[in-house]
Amino acid sequence: MSADDLIASLCAEGRVDSHGGFTLDRAKAREKLRTFQVAEPHRYVLHLVALAALRGATAIEFEIDSDDLWARFDGAPLTEQDFEDLYSSSFAAATTDAERARQQLAVGLNAALALNPRHVRVTSGPAGQRVRLEATHGAEDVIARVPGDRGAGTVIHVKQRFRPGLVVRFFKHVLGDMPEATVLRERAPFARIPVRVQGSTLGGSEALTGEVQHRRELGDGAGRVCVAGLRPEPHVEAEVRLVRHGVWISTLHPKHLPGGTVALVHDDSLQTDLSGQEVVHNEARERCLRLVELAMEASLLDYLADRGRSDPWLRARLVRSWLGWPRVRDRATPLGVAMAALPWWSDIFGAPVSLAMLRTCLERQSAVYYTTAEFADRLEALPETVVAVPAKSSGGPSDDLLILKELFGERLRDRTRELEREVRRSARRRLWRLRPAAPQLEPAGYSALAPISIETPARALVGQVGLRRERGGPSTVRVIVDGHLLCELNVELPLPVDAVVAGVEADDDYEAPLRDDRFALALLAVLDAALGLVETDMSQRTVHEIDAEARALARRYLQLRHDPEGPRRWLQGFGFRSADAERGLRQPTVAALARVCRARTEVPTASLLEPWLAECERLPTACGRSLSLGALALALARGERVVWIGALGPGLARLDRIVLKLDAAGQDLIAQVFGERIAQLTSAELQGLIAEQRFMSQAEEDTAQALGPCGATLRVEDGPLQAVLGVRFIRDGEPLRASVRVLVRGRNLAERALWAPFKGVVAVVRDDRLTPTVDWDAVVVNAAWRAAERALLQALPRLAVEAARVPELAVVGDVLAASFPSQTLRRAWERLVECEGPEAGEASYELLLGLASQVRIERLDEVLDRALRQPARMVGERRVHPIANIAKIADDADWRIDPARTREVAGVLKELRILCGQHRPGLPLAEQVLAIDGRLVHEWTFRRVDGATVTLAALIAARARGGAIEVVAEGLDLGGVMRPHALVVDDAEADRLARLFGPHAVRRVYPTAKLAQLRAPTLPAAPDDALARVFVRGSDVAGELWMPVGAEEEDCRVGLHREDGTLIRRVSLLPPLPLAGALTGEGVRIEGFRIALSLSALAAVRDAALRLYDDILGAGDSAALLAMRRISGRIGEARLPPPLEPLRGRLRAAVRAGDSDAPPSGAVQDVLADMFVELEAAAREQGQAAAREEPSFRPLPSGFGDDVLSDTFGEASGSPPGFVQDVLADILAEHAGRREPPRSAASPDDRAAGGTASSSPPPAPPEMRLLSAIRAELRALREQHERLLSNFNLEHLRLAALGPPAEPVTIGTEAVVLNKSHALIRRAAAEFERDPWWIDVLASLVFTAFNVWREEITDADEQTFHRLHLERVARRSSTRR
Repeated sequence: MSADDLIASLCAEGRVDSHGGFTLDRAKAREKLRTFQVAEPHRYVLHLVALAALRGATAIEFEIDSDDLWARFDGAPLTEQDFEDLYSSSFAAATTDAERARQQLAVGLNAALALNPRHVRVTSGPAGQRVRLEATHGAEDVIARVPGDRGAGTVIHVKQRFRPGLVVRFFKHVLGDMPEATVLRERAPFARIPVRVQGSTLGGSEALTGEVQHRRELGDGAGRVCVAGLRPEPHVEAEVRLVRHGVWISTLHPKHLPGGTVALVHDDSLQTDLSGQEVVHNEARERCLRLVELAMEASLLDYLADRGRSDPWLRARLVRSWLGWPRVRDRATPLGVAMAALPWWSDIFGAPVSLAMLRTCLERQSAVYYTTAEFADRLEALPETVVAVPAKSSGGPSDDLLILKELFGERLRDRTRELEREVRRSARRRLWRLRPAAPQLEPAGYSALAPISIETPARALVGQVGLRRERGGPSTVRVIVDGHLLCELNVELPLPVDAVVAGVEADDDYEAPLRDDRFALALLAVLDAALGLVETDMSQRTVHEIDAEARALARRYLQLRHDPEGPRRWLQGFGFRSADAERGLRQPTVAALARVCRARTEVPTASLLEPWLAECERLPTACGRSLSLGALALALARGERVVWIGALGPGLARLDRIVLKLDAAGQDLIAQVFGERIAQLTSAELQGLIAEQRFMSQAEEDTAQALGPCGATLRVEDGPLQAVLGVRFIRDGEPLRASVRVLVRGRNLAERALWAPFKGVVAVVRDDRLTPTVDWDAVVVNAAWRAAERALLQALPRLAVEAARVPELAVVGDVLAASFPSQTLRRAWERLVECEGPEAGEASYELLLGLASQVRIERLDEVLDRALRQPARMVGERRVHPIANIAKIADDADWRIDPARTREVAGVLKELRILCGQHRPGLPLAEQVLAIDGRLVHEWTFRRVDGATVTLAALIAARARGGAIEVVAEGLDLGGVMRPHALVVDDAEADRLARLFGPHAVRRVYPTAKLAQLRAPTLPAAPDDALARVFVRGSDVAGELWMPVGAEEEDCRVGLHREDGTLIRRVSLLPPLPLAGALTGEGVRIEGFRIALSLSALAAVRDAALRLYDDILGAGDSAALLAMRRISGRIGEARLPPPLEPLRGRLRAAVRAGDSDAPPSGAVQDVLADMFVELEAAAREQGQAAAREEPSFRPLPSGFGDDVLSDTFGEASGSPPGFVQDVLADILAEHAGRREPPRSAASPDDRAAGGTASSSPPPAPPEMRLLSAIRAELRALREQHERLLSNFNLEHLRLAALGPPAEPVTIGTEAVVLNKSHALIRRAAAEFERDPWWIDVLASLVFTAFNVWREEITDADEQTFHRLHLERVARRSSTRR
């Protein structure tokens, strides 16, 4: 049988086979039973009664005296087997009466022994065959036959020991209240057999007769009988007596039964614990309680039908049943119907209310309402029923409220607040009827009155507005509704007016007017009339009568009359909420409301010139004065410009405008009165005015004096433009930019940088047409500034000619090398001409020069260095280098190509060459600047080591013959220089020569003394066969670097030495660049296992390494070519220090130039071609067949996965990282239904066939094995040529399911992916282990993809790969044959 079958059989439903039991050791069982001590040992007599009933006795008789208790009963006798199993039966389930009898005897015997009697004897059996059990406390039981005993039935004798307690028992015996007798009289009257105690029979009548009222007896047909009723005392806790085998064994007190409930339940299936006093909570106990509820329901129905409604204790008896007994609240039960008819509550007027009445109320009202307050004398009749619930003195909810919440839940509502409101409403309505009034004011208290009369469809709005004589205090608005005074509103208004209005509606409480459109219309009419009264009153005053109070009133008048927010604020002063005011103003339902509401209107100038308005407010200005509203209105009427700033703004003087300094109140007043005619001065404009004021405080400057001392100057005048250009004497260390000082209004505005063909150019330009910036610290680059720049650029060639005439300036070299501003640009020109040809290359170089004129030359050199390190690629039949993509170079550096600037710079350089005699149309740029028949090439001279002087023309001629230009640094001891023809130059001249002739044409040499100083005698010297050697020069480092012939790993170590020449350690310096040499000095030190170089030492070593590799690359012999091949393969794609990064591209270019590998033979190519064609055709056929068989591909919803990418990587990019692509590919395959779910466990058949499980891991899927095979093939090819691939590339070959439409090999952003959903990949995975040709095909496709993806893999590398691959395939094919 398998494990699944076994589990299924165990879970199947079983059947009863047989019944049985188990036995316990008698001594152990007796010991366990004796450990349970009963709380009341005298209750052992009850277990004897139960024993008699279970043995079928007809009666049981007890005789009790002070030291003896005799119990006798007939029925089935006890046997010796009963005594033997007495104790073990206590721990087993009892299913028969005989077993239950044994348990009762065991428990009773244990309880009796707890009294420590002399003995307990149980004798039973027929005459002559009787058996006796004698039990003694602390001793073993004795079971013996007593054939001599001729008695009948069962006799139990408990003999007490003689002890002082017997005296007490004797007196109790005399008095007739022995504990055993008391227990029997209390607990045994309900036995089914007669129980006689001392000759008298207990019970004898029906249970609970005379103890309860409305007695009801009910049985369930299964032997259970319940007798229940109600005691006269309602406050007594409910009591349920559980009777088993005729003995009252336990009492329960259910909380939900009515007060005074007494119930007696007979059930012999009840189970107790070993003490016999606690009933086990089981199904039998629950059945008894359900039977009690049914009996009590019948008894309670009798009670309610008899006298329950008139019982004064009805509420006390039933309140707990309302809360805890669901049948009382159930309208489907007879008890629920009877309880619903009870008048349990009363309403607020004292009328009785029942549950049935409340349920009927819910049909016509949304909830059941209640209140805890008294409203009987304060309210008239209500249309709804409100239950009066008395409040509890302790503060919590009363029982009646709890009952209502239990009955109605969320549909119960407290109505107290609404009733209180109704009480107040009734009182106010009565008061309103007692106050008749007319819509008129008393004329005595007002200086002027104005009527209000507005006709509306419902009724007219009438009233009166008065201007008070006493201007202080709040305003009063009397509201009249239906000819009676509703209320008086005392509000703080901006105008000293009172009003009375009639024709509005009262609110529901008759406390205030209804704040609707009608009342809003009346209030706005009051405002309109009040403004008219104020205007009339103020217009009649003379200038002398306008005091401070009148001016304040005028200001408030302006705020209300001309502010569009004035009506809304007016309404809000009367209690309108913002939303109500908004609705009343913009969506009026009364037609006249729109007429009263005004839009913003500017105050007419004529009105502002009236005395009471003109002088009502004076506003401060930025120059310290103040102006009235009338003065401002007049200034605006004359066309003057008026603006304002904040009160904390600075002071401004000598400005051609009025600038007000306003606080918040002044700003609001200006906006209300003048609107947009007086605008705020923005922060930028304010700063500009301050800056202009500060700028104009400077002293004027003269153009010529501002230029400073110069060796050559040139003046330019073009209309308003005046400029002076000059060349300074000291130019070392200055940038290749002209410094232009800009003068506006004769004062220094700013200094700007301008492109110049050589260093040291300064200029001063004055032109009032130039526009300063807002801060007056720079000039705005607009058409005027561009015209000034153009004039300066056009003057630069003439300035160069003037400077060339001054020998002390020594600008000839700078002028000749102006077309090549840096050595990097010179190399860029060479590469452009090489890739694009002379004409296109020169045009692209002009764009680069245009970029150089806009940015720092050092920044452009960095960008060009990165571009020059990249190799050229074949695009079709053209060879293209990244340096030719000028637009991309500009975009990468965030620059913009300006064609106009490019043409200007090209024109300046061309004119400069023409003036210097170096312009040769049709020739390359390098040949033009080095034209030997030019004028300046004969004027620029150099001093040689031997003291002779040579001109640049002589150097040009020597270079044309193939000679190198050797230079030695100025300041060295020339006595030890072994090259007498070397030029003595400074660093600036050496840089100019490198820019003119190219970096490789200039070579530095050193004097013998310097060599001896740099290479101490104790340091090892370079070998004689070294490819190249250079000396390291630095302030804290000295030594020599060289390159061995083999350039092997063990040879490429640099020795670090102490000052005495002792070797410290040989280390790899500047890895992975191979270097050999010896160094000493404080700049190179060892810190643990780390090499620490100072900044100066690092710069010296890098400079020496670059010079060393320049010499190797310039050698050109076979040994150097072999060394470069090894070095390039060793470096690969490893990270180099940024200054040495250009070596990578130069080494690769040199290696590619020396490659001349022969292609594979034609026969091998033909075989492979036929094989690949056949494979492609077969793969295409299989793919079409798979596409017909497989279900159509369902694409994911648009945007699927974007949220995941956004949460993980920030903003979702166009191409997520490689591992995210893999995850999305798996999700895509699952969505398409093409992924097979993994098998978590083997099937039963598999387990049966395989036997025991193996501990080895399961084999990898075919696709993963194919991926491993392809990587192994690529690694094997890499061993033949290590440049072809790196571990990085092989690790980024992935496998993912991209769907059938995708290509078999796909290029991702982070990896090259094999599409395992493609038919070609699936067939290869299934057949590659049998047919290895599949690995060859896929390896070729993968390397082609790597060539497209990785820029370091060139087309030449791919050709080498395919050649090696074809040779490998051919060898494997010949081996197979």
